Amino acid sequence: NDTLPLLLRGGAAYEVTGVGPGKGLATAEIDYPLDQKALRAGVGAEYWLFNLLAPRAGFKWGPKGDIGARTFTAGGGLKHDFGGVSLLVDYAYLPGGDLGQAHRVSLTARFGAEWIDLDRRRRRLLLWEVK
Repeated sequence: NDTLPLLLRGGAAYEVTGVGPGKGLATAEIDYPLDQKALRAGVGAEYWLFNLLAPRAGFKWGPKGDIGARTFTAGGGLKHDFGGVSLLVDYAYLPGGDLGQAHRVSLTARFGAEWIDLDRRRRRLLLWEVK
């Protein structure tokens, strides 16, 4: 009678504009695994400077004994358009408790695409438009 674990997850994000030369994003998330009855939560923020560089920071909460519970996270992103190629490099630092720290790096490339911003009802969405 083994059953798959059930996880309730929720999150929200709010984009902040009109502060300095860029735009910011604040996020929050909650995870509640029903088989463990242990609430996990996280908050984070990023700020895109001149639509080029984004420093990021966050904090994770979890029950004692969880790997990485109650820790700060940090990272950043760098994006640039090279004619028909758009590149995005992301870095994240995650302290990992007993397993040690983790450094994650990703590279995203889009060919024939460019970044566009759409403004609808004072909320901005960052989308890719492929031509």
